[in-house]
Parts: sequence; C-alpha cells; structure tokens
Amino acid sequence: LYRNQLRIVSFFFYFFACVFFLMIRRPPRSTLFPYTTLFRSFSDPAASALLWDEVDALGGGAFFYTGAQAVISVPEDTTAHQPWTSGNQAPTLRQTMSDTDFDLMVAFESAPDERFELQGVIVAGPGQYMRFDVDSDGTDTFAFAARIQGGSATKFVDSVPIPVDHTGFLRVKREGDVFTMYTSNDGTSWVTRGSFTN
Repeated sequence: LYRNQLRIVSFFFYFFACVFFLMIRRPPRSTLFPYTTLFRSFSDPAASALLWDEVDALGGGAFFYTGAQAVISVPEDTTAHQPWTSGNQAPTLRQTMSDTDFDLMVAFESAPDERFELQGVIVAGPGQYMRFDVDSDGTDTFAFAARIQGGSATKFVDSVPIPVDHTGFLRVKREGDVFTMYTSNDGTSWVTRGSFTN
C-alpha cells in the first residue's frame, strides 16, 4: 500500500535540474555537463523515464510517469523516508547539473496535509545537500530549508508558516552563493520565504 503519492506536474528549469523529491546534484566546479535547459513537463513517459535517475535509498518506493505527471510513491510504514541528518532517505528523481546559477520552479499536484508529510527540492554538492520543502504538522503548512553536512543540519528557513494553497508551487533560485526560496499559489506571483548564503 502506498499512502503518500507525490504528483509532480512540471518543472521549469533555466540553468539546471532536480525533487522528493527532486534532487539536483552539483558536480565539482571543474566538471561541465550539457544540460542548460531541460524540459517543461512529463508529457512523454518514455522520455521522462530516461531523463531522470530514480533513487530509493530505503526501498519500497515506486516511480511512474502518467503522461501528465511524475508520481513518486512512498510506502506506508514507520520508516522515516526523508532527507535529514542520517542522509537523504527520501525517494528522489535526480539529475546532474553544472555548478552555476539557476532558477528552478516546480509544480506539485499533491499537498502535504498530514503530520510529517513533505515535498520539495534537494540541491546536492560534494559532502553536503540543501533541502527546500513545504511540510505539514497535520494542521498547518510550513516552508523549510536547511543544509545537511557531516551528519548535522543548519536551518535557514525554519518552519515559516505558509497558506495551504502555497504548497503546490515551489521555486529555488541560486545567484552565486545566495539561495532564495519562494512559494506561490499560482506559479506566477512568488512570495519569498527566505534567502541565505551557502
């Protein structure tokens, strides 16, 4: 049985790629990859499956493409399938990107509404990763961003309350070493939830 199904409608990439969870891996600065603009939807299931690496560290998750969306299912059990200090344990769709500025916008059809449910984006680099997500405590919804490095977490956007209709659109922008997180209720008008240097 799969209780939690993350339904990702589309990604809008400008300089790169990755979700839960979309994961973006930043290679060493000397490495260059041919990805500058990726795709804007999951309308072609075969192409989508080839473009993304499906990673399920704990097992039991499922990935599939409907022709309109990517679906990541997480099994209903007591295991914490999340990216935290013990490592990224969330089922993720991953792509490698160049270590450069980017502006990523992702649309979700799912909305976290139960305690501990979350969805978002991971940006990973050598020895660390940053998570940008929206989550629920069962009553309210929040924006959250943190860096996980060496088994410890540094919170940058610490459970900032957001309207429930802002869980469907998430944006992460990188300019140099500055990362900014936004949410939106329509994918057009964005509200800044936090900005930090990494």
